[in-house]
Amino acid sequence: MLNSDNLIKRLIKSKAATREQIQGCSEQEIHHVCEVSRLTLPEAYLDFLRSVGKGAGRFMCEVDQYYDSMLELNYKAAQFLDIYEEGGLLLPENAYVFSMRYGEQFLFFNADGTSDNPPVFYYYEEDGQFTDLKKTFWEVIECELMEWEDYFRNHGDDPHFF
Repeated sequence: MLNSDNLIKRLIKSKAATREQIQGCSEQEIHHVCEVSRLTLPEAYLDFLRSVGKGAGRFMCEVDQYYDSMLELNYKAAQFLDIYEEGGLLLPENAYVFSMRYGEQFLFFNADGTSDNPPVFYYYEEDGQFTDLKKTFWEVIECELMEWEDYFRNHGDDPHFF
């Protein structure tokens, strides 16, 4: 299973990021994230923040998920649902939106303290429902990393790719 150490090694090996581009959050920044969320964030997510929480080169650079843009994602997702679902779909009470892409889709997990590596749910505009991805937080990150590695294997290090 992917963890922060493996993630960093694979990011560097795949040339998604250099060592210098990989920036984790400080404990003070992580405390701020927890404070703002008012939820019990899972250890897998906190580990992700410690390792790459402020950026990882080109890896998922098109996604709002790094510090401090992630601090407003629950608010943005709630607004998003209000617009596209007209009040017919609400975020669960303990939802923590950790990733938003292109202002049209987002990922979240339930931060209720029951899992250190919780399952992830997906929403795409006007879907009318949340989709259980049947993957944990680290499995979702690994899928993204595998896509990057596959692209790099097939196309080389294209400097125009993000």
